[in-house]
Amino acid sequence: MRDVDRLDFHLVCSSRASRPSCTAFYPEFAMSDQAQEKHQLAGLDTRERGFSRPIAFEQGDGGYHAILRYETTRVVTTAHDTPGAALEELIRTLQGQGYSQLRSQLSVRGGTYLGSQEPWIEYPDPAQQPETPDGLISKFFAWFNRSPS
Repeated sequence: MRDVDRLDFHLVCSSRASRPSCTAFYPEFAMSDQAQEKHQLAGLDTRERGFSRPIAFEQGDGGYHAILRYETTRVVTTAHDTPGAALEELIRTLQGQGYSQLRSQLSVRGGTYLGSQEPWIEYPDPAQQPETPDGLISKFFAWFNRSPS
């Protein structure tokens, strides 16, 4: 950055003239179309890599939708009466896709940033069904391992 550009930047940033709010430049900070609540979601993805992402809630005609954006994935729930119900559906959906060790923390309430004041809520992984061997080799070994009658 040239010195002149730095000076212009400094003058613009330090002037007392009214200037647009940060939401004019960063629409994700504007919460007019979103619920006044956000959660942080952490856990393991389908490849067992740790992740932590914010969950946004949008309020539509039918209620609240929970939205997760993670890498190339975008998961949006159906409408629910409360953000909490939408979050629970999002958790069930992700667990059904193979995400595990999920936990959430309320980070924004009523438009106020809470930081890490709220406790983490853990969601136990659903019980997995034992795999049933269906192959020919499995049947062969099962035949040898059966007890004599």
